[in-house]
Amino acid sequence: VGNHDRSRIGSSAGRVYVRAINLMLLTLPGTPTTYYGEEIGMENINVTQSQIQDPAGKYNAVSFNSKTNTTWLPLHPDYETVNVEVQTEDKGSVLSQYVFLNGLRQSELPFLRGWFCYILADTDVFSYLRELDGHKGAYLMVINFGKGSATTDLSAVQELPEQLKVLMSTNTANDGKVFQKSRILTEPGEGLVIHYSTYTRFHPNHPAECFVSEKACYLETVDVLYKC
Repeated sequence: VGNHDRSRIGSSAGRVYVRAINLMLLTLPGTPTTYYGEEIGMENINVTQSQIQDPAGKYNAVSFNSKTNTTWLPLHPDYETVNVEVQTEDKGSVLSQYVFLNGLRQSELPFLRGWFCYILADTDVFSYLRELDGHKGAYLMVINFGKGSATTDLSAVQELPEQLKVLMSTNTANDGKVFQKSRILTEPGEGLVIHYSTYTRFHPNHPAECFVSEKACYLETVDVLYKC
């Protein structure tokens, strides 16, 4: 979602959407790549022509920082709060949520080898599933990219249980909250990770909405992942 040639999320999309976009990045299939600083919600800072150090930016062959007691580029004014040291101690910080999501991605088979199925995409809300054949646990993501609160009705998705419990919300006040699938509430920039248990899979009946790079199945009784 970002690189050295593009503005960071907080500057391009707005700080309110940083957590939601990180959540999407780490729960979609494929290999996530993060431009440094996005994991703590850094924003861009204006760099004047005289402050440019990058050789390509200055059109010089060599560029070194020979000054002492100064940074390579100017710091953002919020550096005292938007940094790793402060956010490591805050369980609700952008960094803590990023670490949690990355750990979930590395440990849960539906994210590692499972299907991706989108179940709703409208003007404001993007919602999708990650599931794996034979694996009882599945995950539902509901992300509000709009400018106002939203109520998402997923009652038409028969494969979902009637009640859904939030495993993690980018708004920590909603961690553990239980929603009816017909009425899932999100605030602007809020993303939900919902864990639910069922052996009923969505993808067999909705092939056009689902994707998997290499199909795998899970045999729960002996804890084996196999090609199927």
